[in-house]
Amino acid sequence: MVLINSKLSILRFTLQILFNFTFYTLLLKHNLDSLQDLSFYFKLPSILIIIVLFHILSSILLNSIILGFINTILILNVSLSKLLFINRMEVFILFIILIFSTIIVFKIFSINDIVLNTIRDQRLVIKKTFNYITVIRNYTLFFASLSLTLPLITLLYTYILLDLLNIDYSVVYRSILFYLYVNIAISLITLFFINNYTSVFKTSLLSTASIWSLIPLLACSITIINEIDSTKSIEFLKPRNPDKGILLGSVKAVLKYGTPRRLYNGFDQEWIRNVKRKTWFWLEHNDLLLIDPGKIPNRHIVIMGSSGSGKSLLAKNIILELYVKHGVKFIVFDPHNEYYIIKKYINDIEIVDASTLSLNPLEIGRSNPRERAHQLSNAIMSIFKLGHLQRQTIEELILKTYEYFGIFPDSPSSWSNKPPTLRDVLETCRKTLSEPELREVYSRVYPYLKVLADNVFAGTSLSFSRVFDKPSIIVLSNLKSDYIKLLYVDTFLHRLMNMMYRRELKGEYMIVLDEAYTLFTRDYSRQIMSKLLVESRKYGIGVVYITQYALATPQPVIENASIKIAFNISEPRNLDYVSKIFSGVYHSDRLNAIKSALKSIKSLNYLISISGLNDILVVSEEEFAKYLLENGLR
Repeated sequence: MVLINSKLSILRFTLQILFNFTFYTLLLKHNLDSLQDLSFYFKLPSILIIIVLFHILSSILLNSIILGFINTILILNVSLSKLLFINRMEVFILFIILIFSTIIVFKIFSINDIVLNTIRDQRLVIKKTFNYITVIRNYTLFFASLSLTLPLITLLYTYILLDLLNIDYSVVYRSILFYLYVNIAISLITLFFINNYTSVFKTSLLSTASIWSLIPLLACSITIINEIDSTKSIEFLKPRNPDKGILLGSVKAVLKYGTPRRLYNGFDQEWIRNVKRKTWFWLEHNDLLLIDPGKIPNRHIVIMGSSGSGKSLLAKNIILELYVKHGVKFIVFDPHNEYYIIKKYINDIEIVDASTLSLNPLEIGRSNPRERAHQLSNAIMSIFKLGHLQRQTIEELILKTYEYFGIFPDSPSSWSNKPPTLRDVLETCRKTLSEPELREVYSRVYPYLKVLADNVFAGTSLSFSRVFDKPSIIVLSNLKSDYIKLLYVDTFLHRLMNMMYRRELKGEYMIVLDEAYTLFTRDYSRQIMSKLLVESRKYGIGVVYITQYALATPQPVIENASIKIAFNISEPRNLDYVSKIFSGVYHSDRLNAIKSALKSIKSLNYLISISGLNDILVVSEEEFAKYLLENGLR
């Protein structure tokens, strides 16, 4: 019987360690995922189910609701307490749910609570008198043995998970002190009942590896390591050869959770005045932000911020760095002719005035006529905010015009014929207006087609091979209207994706969309930007999406951008939206820290979030901006 009980205890002990490790890993995964995007909001129910289920299993293994509760709270405290719950009421409700759900399970399966039974039966006998000499001797031996075993076991834990955690041993040494306090506290009560020296040594050894300390303490050590060594994750992004790193500026602060210290003074952190508890704060930091492009999932970048805050200057620096250090060519859609100055740094650059070189939106490419007619009518509907009946009318006109030019949806051999232009579509519409029964329907789309029947869409005189052979800037400022700009960029990107799918592009490219909110309407841009950002990575294409109006940014841009950058934002709705993007999870202190920074951060400084890097950074581009501004790169 004793042997059976011994084996059962070992089994319980082993299972509890495995459950603790699994539970902590699941919480950590949710924690890390939540820092990357807003998906955490939809994972909250699953996390709550995991917590309740784990508490029930832990209580069964430990044969006690109280011990299971302590074990669960320990792990929660070092993993999600600062991110999952907003206020004390939510925590209180969770505790009630945990306790009552476990009581119900214990009742259903007739499981006895060993701790409650012990208290009820008065089996817990505390000695009223102590042999003080024995107690002092025991404590002396305990501290001596603990000081030997604790560092060794700590290093063993760390060595096992070293590759997973990417931790430096020197940092681990600094975190060992925390173990000392907790393990001593765990062992104090036990010492009162020990009368021999061997038991003292066993207690100090086992307390370090107990089911209450093994995983929670390891997790707590990791938390401390992250607080102590904030540079490790930043260092990971740096290239082995610094000359190949993309310089984004100087890191001035890192958003950290813990006891406020070394506060960054670049803006006022008013939310932590007189705060004595742990909270989110901006920790002062000083390091260059050098990124190895190969260490991020893709090269898509979204840059948000108010006018004049430094967005375009940063974009110019990024494309110059990528071209000079990695040979990555770029194509810039320049709405205000402000990128022309790059020619001062790159002689072999193509400057294209969009108003003098035409594109034909009716070129079929890899689509069929029906598909292209549908795409183009959708684009026109989105540009002018038309209704679905008007869109259908435009699609019919485009298909009819294709047929006039001998291009039929059911005849692939005809798709290589010379395509019509928007002027031809306008002419088809004009002819149709002469038919009384159709006049009312087609007259509703005629004015919009007339606006788009511009010389810039008279054919395709733009040489794509010339544009893609070298860095290029396409100047849009001379186009007649925003409607023309929208369709011009849409047509270019459609042609780009055709070339991409046909693998006609050689080398890597960055596509820069400055003032992107003027180049895309929100509805249609969801489609084209989603395709471009999701599929372009494997073809060596990155996108820099620059906007003043974050709310108008399509969700696929936010979701697929490996680098998110935000300069100063003052407009309340945009500020709220960008703060939530960077926060990832809703925690009032974290959100306030980000919002306060975005409101008050000065020009040429920005917040950056990088995929694979848990920290949010405050970065200054002032140092390289000074050089660029002095040399006219505004």
